Amino acid sequence: MDREASIYADPNKIHRIDHEGEFFKSRGPLCVPRSPQGKPVIIQAGASVRGVKFAAQHADVIFATPTASGGMDKHRAAINAALKAAGRSRDDVKVIWGITPVVGETEAEANAKRDAIQSNIHPEAALVLMSGHLNFDLSTLPKDVPLSEIEVSGIQALAHGLDMTAEEYALRAAKGGNNLLSGTASQIVDKLEDLYTKGEGDGFMIITHALPSSVDDFVDLVMPEMQTRGHFRHKYDTLSLRDRFFSEPNL
Repeated sequence: MDREASIYADPNKIHRIDHEGEFFKSRGPLCVPRSPQGKPVIIQAGASVRGVKFAAQHADVIFATPTASGGMDKHRAAINAALKAAGRSRDDVKVIWGITPVVGETEAEANAKRDAIQSNIHPEAALVLMSGHLNFDLSTLPKDVPLSEIEVSGIQALAHGLDMTAEEYALRAAKGGNNLLSGTASQIVDKLEDLYTKGEGDGFMIITHALPSSVDDFVDLVMPEMQTRGHFRHKYDTLSLRDRFFSEPNL
């Protein structure tokens, strides 16, 4: 644009971009403005050695579960080592732990909800779900074969080092495994405080068991308790997901 000559664009200088690179090619520019956060937040959920390495190189956020990682402290140590090898610091990547909260206004109510949910889990349905995670048809295995003895192409960390059969583990995982937190709002937050400290994580992601009730219970009962204890904001001061992840830490 030439303001002095009152020329918006010189037609002799206008041409197609015709970019052709390693990853994409385009005849012209993208006609939408850049995202306010610069680039999308990349969240990686792999818990295998390969998955952790990939996350350390590329991810902004790592989603992990105590069940899949074989222990929060062990998985956190693996993440830290992978970040160091990738030339990144611990602060470059957020780690959020998966939890399955079952909340009640009383402990008895929470326990009743938990028991009702778990009593409805069918072994065959649990095997189907786990088969999808592992990319392996578990129905083809004898019932007494340990899960650790099979080779899978899916979520590898689920299958290694576990001295239980596929059906045993599938049922355990479907019932919440190590991720299940059951109790009143106060009890849930007590457990989150403990996990937050032991796991050296940056927050939690809810693994729902029933929709929308599990989310409603958490928002209506647990969040006010977290806010009272100073663990969660009362309002958002930022607009982008990236800014919310990398602002002041909260449970």
